[in-house]
Amino acid sequence: MAMFRETLLWVVLLVFNLINTILLLLNQDQLFNIPLWSTWVLWAIVTIVIIALIIFRKLMQNKYSSLNNSLKSSISLNEHEYFFRDLYIL
Repeated sequence: MAMFRETLLWVVLLVFNLINTILLLLNQDQLFNIPLWSTWVLWAIVTIVIIALIIFRKLMQNKYSSLNNSLKSSISLNEHEYFFRDLYIL
């Protein structure tokens, strides 16, 4: 659910581009008076942004998951011992 908006935009643009491309090949009027090349370029840009976000997210997970694991392992607790933080009320 993290990238729902981007994925929805990508699917809507893809369907719109495919319909307009088919209408153009059949020599019929397009849905909107927008140049077809510009919508395909927009779709490609959205695709690149989605791929970049996925790669960035994966890199951040790899970078900070090791930090999180090292912070967890620094607390040495015996069996049946638990670590509780005090509750701070503002």
